Amino acid sequence: MVKAKKSLRPRSCGHLTEEGKKYMLECIVKGLSLDETVRLTGCAKRTVLKYTARWQANGNLDSPPRKKKKRMPGNCTRFRRLRGFLLSQEDPTSRSLARDLAEKGDAISPRQVRRILREYIGARYVPKVRAQMLTPEHKAKRIKFAQDRALWDTSKVWFSDEAYFKVGLRPKNHWNLRGRRKKFRREVPHPIQVMVWGAISREARAPLQFSTGNMNWESYKKVLLKWKKDIGGVKVTRVMSLMQDGAPAHKPALKPEFAQSSKIQIVPDWPPNSCDLNPIENIWGYMAGKLQRKKFKTLEDLKAALKEVWDAIPQEMIRNAIDDVPKRLRTVIAEKGEKVTKEAKKNIE
Repeated sequence: MVKAKKSLRPRSCGHLTEEGKKYMLECIVKGLSLDETVRLTGCAKRTVLKYTARWQANGNLDSPPRKKKKRMPGNCTRFRRLRGFLLSQEDPTSRSLARDLAEKGDAISPRQVRRILREYIGARYVPKVRAQMLTPEHKAKRIKFAQDRALWDTSKVWFSDEAYFKVGLRPKNHWNLRGRRKKFRREVPHPIQVMVWGAISREARAPLQFSTGNMNWESYKKVLLKWKKDIGGVKVTRVMSLMQDGAPAHKPALKPEFAQSSKIQIVPDWPPNSCDLNPIENIWGYMAGKLQRKKFKTLEDLKAALKEVWDAIPQEMIRNAIDDVPKRLRTVIAEKGEKVTKEAKKNIE
């Protein structure tokens, strides 16, 4: 009789050890039922079914050999040209690539182009990533800002920004089987949304502030004064300044009159379209990921969830995002004002 094991659960990706395979094979050969095999091995049903199918097809539990990927022939002029056009075009499509090949005397259909790109070159048809447009003037301001703050002590700065969160929206993407009816994303024409203002530093974070309308100077002034009052109870060991972007509602805060009356020091000359330099954007993305699968019926439910996620963010995560700002500034200089990407930061010490 087969004795029950404590657990033969796969270490990763549904793969068993050699000992586990022998025990699984013994259960399958004896003709035990699915539930009995699951109880004895401690594996999931799908794992048992997978190894049972392998036994029935091949007579063993080994993984089937993987299909070798087609490699692009090294002496094929068509493939080399197509790869070159793919890298040189700003918005390459199968039609534009076929048109460029036709100009070189090699006429093929867009369908053939797509097949070559998938099977031989390894390209994928993916959506373009949205990014803010940077003009030469913007790039010059970003470079100047990064050069002026080569020795910027980010431990003395509060980084702030606004973000919008909506009620009742589902994730954009989902998994679906072939042949099934496609699921469309149902969007509310005018969803209920809330604007959240937050500020972070290496030592602490300020409580979130909510606004359901558009931000103007009067509402933003109240936000700043409340922020100053809130951080009065936070133990901060340094004289801090506040970083803000160049939104129209923020510009009056740079006037000397407001700085003297409120005693709030604002970081000047923040470059336009530079959300990639603001570490709080990492925090907004983290919060959006935490709330992505949740559904909220009312605005109050959304606010309560936002406060809960905000308070639960580890301070170490905030500290790491702020400590990464000097590296982002060096990347801006190295990339001549372009957007900061993970690939670009890898080449920066």
